[in-house]
Amino acid sequence: MGQSIPNHQTMNQGNKTIWNLVKNDDKSAELMLYGDIAESFWGDTISAKEVTEYLADLDVENIDVYINSNGGVVDTAIAINNALRRHKAKVTVNIDGIAASAATLITCAGDIVRMPKNALFMIHNPSITIAMGDSEEMRKQADVLEKYKNSITETYLQKVNIDKEKLSELMDNETWLNAEEALEYGFIDEITENTDIQVVENKVISNNMVFNMAEFKNFNVDKNKKNNGKGSGKMTKDEIKAQFPDIYAEIVNEGKEIGVKEERTRIQEIENLGYNHEVVDKAKFEEPKNARDLALEIVSLMKQENQNKLNRIQDEGKPLNNTPKGNDDGVNDEQKAANKILAFFKKGGK
Repeated sequence: MGQSIPNHQTMNQGNKTIWNLVKNDDKSAELMLYGDIAESFWGDTISAKEVTEYLADLDVENIDVYINSNGGVVDTAIAINNALRRHKAKVTVNIDGIAASAATLITCAGDIVRMPKNALFMIHNPSITIAMGDSEEMRKQADVLEKYKNSITETYLQKVNIDKEKLSELMDNETWLNAEEALEYGFIDEITENTDIQVVENKVISNNMVFNMAEFKNFNVDKNKKNNGKGSGKMTKDEIKAQFPDIYAEIVNEGKEIGVKEERTRIQEIENLGYNHEVVDKAKFEEPKNARDLALEIVSLMKQENQNKLNRIQDEGKPLNNTPKGNDDGVNDEQKAANKILAFFKKGGK
């Protein structure tokens, strides 16, 4: 590579360049996009603001884009797509391993798009990770998603050779395309030799990048293994530990972090039930349970305890008291716990 004008690097996944723009000479430049496509305060993603600003100042005839990404934010991807399309240079996009979700919007900016035989390519409908609010708010968010889908569809239609109906069908089904299918539909223009790509459980390793594929419901790497060349096999944990020790360590550490976070959340949800009993401590540590299963057990336990009280009262011949003595607000601790458990289930407790 030649002189860097400009050269911006951001680190993620252990000192790996996220994106980089290098001007080789007066006629050509290379743009590398490796990682999540989004705006981030921490600078650990592919930022449209920065990429588009640098592209605007770049005076060359050819731009080679190298992309390896499982997606990100639609707005960011479309902004980068538009910046590449506006540029006077001929744009050649090379899919280095994976182009999924929002990343495919960037690939569609290429005058020529190249994809290795064993690379991964996926399109789907836009989605909202967290949705909150009442039914009216949900309808508003659904309308927003529909507008996003229309924007994505129009971006694809500038590149592909299929109609809008077929495109919508592919998006609805979260479709993973191999190189031959991507070429047939017009998403790419050329098929190149196999790239270095490996799969370990639900993670894809490509060019020293690790992508978590658990978020994609239809991910099936076997479809992309018709060619048994370099990097087309599925690796075991022992194999990846031997061949990619640094990446193996990243995966292990990521798993530990996720495990700690999930365990803290589980304990907090149990404490939020507000019920003091030995079954709670047992569910926290001795015989781990989630809040939902514990809540069901508590409900059953409350029913049994109430039945036992009723039986004792009847055996002693005492009059029934339907309002047990409680604290100052007239609600005893058991009733408060029951109310919290009821609220937990109303919120869709899991």
